[in-house]
Amino acid sequence: MMSNPLAFRLVPCTYIVHMQLYYSDQHSELLPDEEDNTAFLLEELAAQKLSLVFDGVLMDEVKISAVAQEKPMMRQLSLNARCPHHAFPTNPHEVEMIEYRLEQQLGCALLELFETVEIKRIEVRFIPTEYE
Repeated sequence: MMSNPLAFRLVPCTYIVHMQLYYSDQHSELLPDEEDNTAFLLEELAAQKLSLVFDGVLMDEVKISAVAQEKPMMRQLSLNARCPHHAFPTNPHEVEMIEYRLEQQLGCALLELFETVEIKRIEVRFIPTEYE
């Protein structure tokens, strides 16, 4: 009997997700004008996309900052999240596929809000969760 090389092993773990991206300051009318409200909306959007992949999402940090000397004005969005999940992959390529899936889903959603989006980095790591 052959096993699936991309199968998940049913052992609880927590995924650590780091995202860094740039977006244009020119945005859709759907976004609020205040930066705090925009950060909250982007946090909710990212959490929604992460919840499609993982069992839960705990956003640790959402930070928006201006990128100097860019024309047109760009902003940097940094997100850090912990995502509990019921299984971890037994193949390292599965983590790369998760990163790719998140990049595609989040990128498409952000392009509906901003004129320009550049995803610099999406990094997914996992650590086993120990239960006593």
